[in-house]
Amino acid sequence: SLPSAYSSAKFCEYMSYIGSIRCVVVGFSLHDTLISTVIEGYHRGDKYEVIGPAVGCIRDRKNALKYPILEILRSFSKVIDSAAIGQSR
Repeated sequence: SLPSAYSSAKFCEYMSYIGSIRCVVVGFSLHDTLISTVIEGYHRGDKYEVIGPAVGCIRDRKNALKYPILEILRSFSKVIDSAAIGQSR
């Protein structure tokens, strides 16, 4: 019922199970879920990387929301270009 994936007990259980591993996140039309999950994960000590070009919103045709969202996410995760995925380890 809440936007963060951490509102799911199964997700929390899974994140506890995998331990300290880099999680790569993308979100299209899920920007509220993406932001809240990354921020809550940051506070829980989980590490996220957001694929910048894969963040968006269907109704945001001119990317008016995309860039402010990425700036917010940079405070709580690493935001990377899709070409840098293999190099970001």
